[in-house]
Amino acid sequence: MENAFSALGDLPEDPKEAWSITYTRYHIDNSCRKFNVPVKRAVCRFWLTTETMDIIAQKKEARLKGYHDEWKRLKGVYKARSKVDLEHFYGKLAAEAESGFRKNNLRPAYRTIERLHGSTRSNANGSVARSDGSLCNTPAEITERWREHYENTLNHSNVTPSADLDDFADSVTPDVTVSEDVHIYAARIY
Repeated sequence: MENAFSALGDLPEDPKEAWSITYTRYHIDNSCRKFNVPVKRAVCRFWLTTETMDIIAQKKEARLKGYHDEWKRLKGVYKARSKVDLEHFYGKLAAEAESGFRKNNLRPAYRTIERLHGSTRSNANGSVARSDGSLCNTPAEITERWREHYENTLNHSNVTPSADLDDFADSVTPDVTVSEDVHIYAARIY
């Protein structure tokens, strides 16, 4: 096995000269590909097996090449495989928790609950933005911003009077007739 750093070539001893030689990332990446350095994939769904992850890669490749039928087939295979993987993962967690219970140890059960629940980093107040769009940083700033918001929302300036609306309101009579049944029900309530 060769040293992957040999792709950089022989650099001069003088650091200034060495830094002046520009190797773009493209050249270094292409040189390193010859050495087949394994790349660890970022996995969001950690319960998926490597075989299922390979199906995802095949599915992506089929989609990019435009093989719709193959993509559709792999999509079905992925759904079935991921379902089995998830059931296996849940079964493994349940077995770990149950073995802890049998030994009178609650730690595996709590660990299982944490894994299933996930991390919750929630801010009780959430992100509150000022009227200029910048975020409030302290609880006092958040409280002041809410006060300002409700003052602007609830305290409107006086509306200019409209003679037409006033005349209309005076000319209209309510069209409400109360039946005898309503009076009876109201008397029962009170």
